[in-house]
Amino acid sequence: MIAKFRIPALMVVSVFIMVFQAKSMDFDTNDTMKITRHYGFIGTGTTWFTNSNLNNYLESKGLSSFKDYSVSVSLGRHWESGSMVMEHALTGNFWEDNKNAGFRSTLWSADMFMNSGYNIFAANVPMSLFPYFGFGIGLNTMRIRSDSKTLPQLMVSQEPNSFLWQPSFLFDLGIGSDAIFSMTDKKRGLTIGLRAGYSYDIYTAQNWYSNGITISDVPKLRQNGGYVRIILGGWGDHKHMKMHNTES
Repeated sequence: MIAKFRIPALMVVSVFIMVFQAKSMDFDTNDTMKITRHYGFIGTGTTWFTNSNLNNYLESKGLSSFKDYSVSVSLGRHWESGSMVMEHALTGNFWEDNKNAGFRSTLWSADMFMNSGYNIFAANVPMSLFPYFGFGIGLNTMRIRSDSKTLPQLMVSQEPNSFLWQPSFLFDLGIGSDAIFSMTDKKRGLTIGLRAGYSYDIYTAQNWYSNGITISDVPKLRQNGGYVRIILGGWGDHKHMKMHNTES
């Protein structure tokens, strides 16, 4: 009975932690806390996960293993208030499809983090350097199906077309740096940055799930590993994307 509530409980705790982090830094523009930097960004890079157990299992079943690294794409927002930093991002990690023995296997994962950090540079310096940490939730998915079929085969086929998923509860630790390029009036600008860190998968349960069924013999894809991402951000003359003039 306890096992049935373990996954929802972890999800609730994850969301609570992220909301608590956000509430701990009220980024509304008011007299007590002024936003000094606020912009949206996109990013891309490489992520390395611990997937050796999953690869060994796939190979034992006659399927190809996945590479140790994936291509990642991120979308997020960044705030600063003085030296305090808050950043949240949604990231997808994508592996190249494998084909062998007439099957195609696809693996991808996603995670959503809320991170807090401290900028060691002054707020009026057009560059930042900040260590950060945070918590997040993740999702692993794997699909195995036939590589190709004719239309008549598709209409009568009973061959496998399996979609498996698995949750994760994550801790993140890293360092970020941005270079800020803004117009004189601070109303428009660009930022180019780098994020490098390590995420740790706290959720150790091994089960995958498919159509309401627990799949217990497939090893977990642990979202443990490092990542490096380049980000490109910007803001315009809009109340939600702006850079306040912090010069004296």
